Amino acid sequence: MTECVVETVDTVGEWTVFLCKVCGRRRNSKRSLPSDIHFKCPGYPVPDNWRPPPLSVTNDGPGFAQRLVNFTLASIQHAMAGMPTCTQAEIAARYDACRVCELYKPDKNNPDVGRCTHEKCGCGVSGVEKFVSKLAWRDQDCPLDKWPAID
Repeated sequence: MTECVVETVDTVGEWTVFLCKVCGRRRNSKRSLPSDIHFKCPGYPVPDNWRPPPLSVTNDGPGFAQRLVNFTLASIQHAMAGMPTCTQAEIAARYDACRVCELYKPDKNNPDVGRCTHEKCGCGVSGVEKFVSKLAWRDQDCPLDKWPAID
């Protein structure tokens, strides 16, 4: 088996989409140069009538691993700041700002709860006085500056 001979066909966020000129298979990679791509090619073309499915971009926000990293970093920052918390009125004001934001994605089963889909956030959004939420942490702010940290 040899390596795929690829050409760049699209980019989606940090991903580059390559198409093999030999087998016709699409490959996704975080590398951006075709010379950096090394996939095993089966060496035979796919049927002429086969086309790769369209690349779809969803607005689901960061994946679980990135949300975990974002929340962990915010938790460390929050702990280092002395874990200051917001009042229920401050949480409600932040919650209202999040709910009208274009990146807010409501839960299918409960529209009063949702998630931020910003790549640097991804946090759960709820108006409930939860202290395991960035909305309730005074030292945290919105990555889009919809609400600031409170001194």
